Amino acid sequence: MERDLADLRCFAALLEAHRQWESETGQRVNVKALREWRWFYWQAPRRPQPLVRNKYPALIPWSMAARQVISDSIPGGLVIEHREPIKLVIRELLDQSPVDLGQLREVLDTRLTCCVITKEEDRAVTKAGYGTAKVPGAGDDPWARYRAAGIDPDTFAPLSP
Repeated sequence: MERDLADLRCFAALLEAHRQWESETGQRVNVKALREWRWFYWQAPRRPQPLVRNKYPALIPWSMAARQVISDSIPGGLVIEHREPIKLVIRELLDQSPVDLGQLREVLDTRLTCCVITKEEDRAVTKAGYGTAKVPGAGDDPWARYRAAGIDPDTFAPLSP
C-alpha cells in the first residue's frame, strides 16, 4: 500500500508537469512518456501472477485465438492490450485538473485493464479504425473496439491453470 501511494503521487505529479508544459507552450504533449511510466512503475509490477512467456498474465482475459497460440505452442504472435485505448484515458487524465489520488487509482485499476490478443486481432482492431485513439459509440463499453473489429469479447477468458 505504501508503494501504491508513492506511485500514485509520482504519476499525479507527472500529469501535472505535462499539464503545465501544455499550458506554457500551447502544445499538446505526446502521451508516450506517461504511457511508458505507467507500464514500468504501475502496471508491470502489479501484473497478476503467473505470467506466460514472462509477460502475459494468465489470469486476465485472453481471446480465443490468443489461447490457441499458447495451447498449440506457436511462437510470438501475442499482444497485451488495453481494453480502452490508453492514449484516450491518459488524455482524459491530462484534461482534469488536478487529479484526486483516489480517482487516479480508480482509473488505473478499472479503465486501464488489459487483455491478451493475437497480433492479427490487434491489426483487425486498427483496420476497423479503433487502434490507439478512438472508440466506437459513446465510450461506455470497454470492449466496443473489439466488437467493431469482429472479435467477440464473450469468448475471452483467462488461461486455465
